[in-house]
Amino acid sequence: MTLAISLTPVLDDPENDILHITSSLRIKCRKRFLQEKEFAEKVGLGAEFDRAIQIAHEWAQNGQSVEIYSDFAPHSFGFAILSNNGSCILAGGLIYQGPELPANGSAPSFSVSMDSTRRGWFYHS
Repeated sequence: MTLAISLTPVLDDPENDILHITSSLRIKCRKRFLQEKEFAEKVGLGAEFDRAIQIAHEWAQNGQSVEIYSDFAPHSFGFAILSNNGSCILAGGLIYQGPELPANGSAPSFSVSMDSTRRGWFYHS
């Protein structure tokens, strides 16, 4: 899969733990994002991780922006789609599921998937 965006940040702000992937896509947990990207590559899911971030980028349109931030669930993130005035349009989770973290409603992610055999990152709202 070829990404329409590069995951090389246009602005890297380690002091404030923020990556600006594009002007409309901000990662507000830089350190964790980089750790999870490394995890994804290690377990053979690098393309799946990149696909999930590409989806967030596609949601940012017409002056809207997307922020991705840390979540309590392992390997997972929260996200918010913001209007051009900064108000939240939609928020949810970018949740990792895999053999060690099934999406059956149990801890630690408390998420449910219609197909709990799939592995990767999935949006929940």
